[in-house]
Amino acid sequence: MAYQWEDRQITAEELSELDKEDQISVMKEWFYERYEDPVNSCPVDSGEYVYIFGGPYNATETLGDEFSGTVPDEYIEELGEELSADCWGWSGKATEDWYDNHVTPLDILQESLEKMKRLTRSKDSLSPDLQKFQRMMIFSFCITALETYLADVFGKKIFEDEETKQKYLEAEANLKDQKFTYAQVYSIHKKMDAIIRAELKDTTFHNLSRAKKLFQGVLGIDIGNISDLSRYIDKRHHFIHRGGKDKNDNAVDTTVQEINDLIEKIFAFCTTIDRQIEPIDERLDPAILARVEGSMA
Repeated sequence: MAYQWEDRQITAEELSELDKEDQISVMKEWFYERYEDPVNSCPVDSGEYVYIFGGPYNATETLGDEFSGTVPDEYIEELGEELSADCWGWSGKATEDWYDNHVTPLDILQESLEKMKRLTRSKDSLSPDLQKFQRMMIFSFCITALETYLADVFGKKIFEDEETKQKYLEAEANLKDQKFTYAQVYSIHKKMDAIIRAELKDTTFHNLSRAKKLFQGVLGIDIGNISDLSRYIDKRHHFIHRGGKDKNDNAVDTTVQEINDLIEKIFAFCTTIDRQIEPIDERLDPAILARVEGSMA
C-alpha cells in the first residue's frame, strides 16, 4: 500500500519512519480521500442520515484497521479523537461508478417519488383496509422525501464556506444567543461544525415556514409559495400522529390521484429550488420535467 506524503508516494515502511507530525498528516490525508461528513453526500430520513455510500464509520477504528502496526496506536487514537469530534459517524465517499459520480439531492428525490408511484399501482392483492393504509403510508413518505431533499440541500450549502456557516449561526435562534466564557471560546470553535450538524439534524424541514426563512435568510434562496404543500403536510400529520383521523376524530383518507398530484407538486417545488443552485440534470425524466416547465409557465 502506498501513501501520499508531500509530493510523493511512500510505502508503509517509509511511513513508519516518519515523525509524529508527518505520520498524522499522512493518515489524515488518507482518511479524507476515502471518507467525508455525511452532510455532504447522504440524504436524511426522519432526522437520520441514510449512508448510501457506506457507514457510519468510526474514525479511530477505521484508522486502526489501516495503520495499526505501522503507526503508534497513541497517534492513531489522537487523530481518531480529533476526527470524531468533527463527526461521530463518517460516510464513505461516492465511487466513480455511482451515478456517474454525480448523485444529487434531486436525483434521490426523483428516485424516491418514482418508487412511490410504482407502489400506488401494486394494490390489487390487498384488502380495502390495507389499501387505505398503504395509501396513507405512501402519502406520508412523499412528505419525508420532500423533507430529505430540503435538509440535504440546505446542509450541503451550509458547509460550502465559512461565510455561509456564519450566516446560519446568526439566523438559527437555538445557536445565535448562546453564551460562552472566554475560556470556552477556543474549545467551542473547534467543535463548531459538529454543533451545526447536530442542530441541522434536529431541524424539521417539513415545517415549510421555518425552512423558507432559513433558505432565504442564510442562502438567499426563495423556495416559493408554500401554502399548497403545507396543506398536504397537515394531512400527513393526521396519518402519522392521529392514525388517519383529524382533530375532531373524523376519518381522513387519500386517493391515488391525490398522491400522484402530490408527487408532481413536490418535484416541481424542489426543481424550482434546484434551478437557483445548479443547472437541472439532463438525466431527469423528460416527461416530469415537461410538467414542471408547464407549472412554472
